[in-house]
Amino acid sequence: MKKIILFSFALILGLAVQTQAQNDDYRMNGGLSLNYTFTGDALNTAVKLAESSTTGFDKKGFPSIQATFDYGLTKWFSIGLAASYQNIGYDFTGNSFVDSLNNTVVEDYSVDFSRVTVALRPLFHYANNDRLDLYSGLRIQYFSRSFENTSADPSTDSTFDDFSDANKFGVGIVAFGARYYITENIGLGTEINIGRPYILNLSVNARF
Repeated sequence: MKKIILFSFALILGLAVQTQAQNDDYRMNGGLSLNYTFTGDALNTAVKLAESSTTGFDKKGFPSIQATFDYGLTKWFSIGLAASYQNIGYDFTGNSFVDSLNNTVVEDYSVDFSRVTVALRPLFHYANNDRLDLYSGLRIQYFSRSFENTSADPSTDSTFDDFSDANKFGVGIVAFGARYYITENIGLGTEINIGRPYILNLSVNARF
């Protein structure tokens, strides 16, 4: 399977290089993507633990999205900016616990997780013809994460401990990106990313 994947990638790259024809008419690209992240899966796991002491919950939130802008410096390199946002929340009902005075307390509470990431993206384009653009690069980024838990039950703090507030700089890797232009200016794309804020995305792009 690994050999098949490597062969397929090499074949696509070879075809793209054979038809290489850098179009200087389009140096700028803007995109909007929907992202898949591990954060949602991790939160769902924590919610299953919290749900055992409640009568139920409702999920709310906003999917992980990203806006990008890239400017082509040369035939092979571009520099760009990316901003992403994600929000996930849960409203729990009927949480039962015993407080420090040995009283049984029943409460409704909410948890809310949000994350904003801003990144500088230097990209290397190893195929950039009239229709197809293949690239890889880095994400030099700053992310801000906030988490709110309205429960008075101290056990919920440990359940959601991994999602506490944080503000950090970091570096991610755009392992592989592809854009295919279905018209002269509009294209569809995908990226595989290593590190925050997503693993895989699907995008709509416009070049100009």
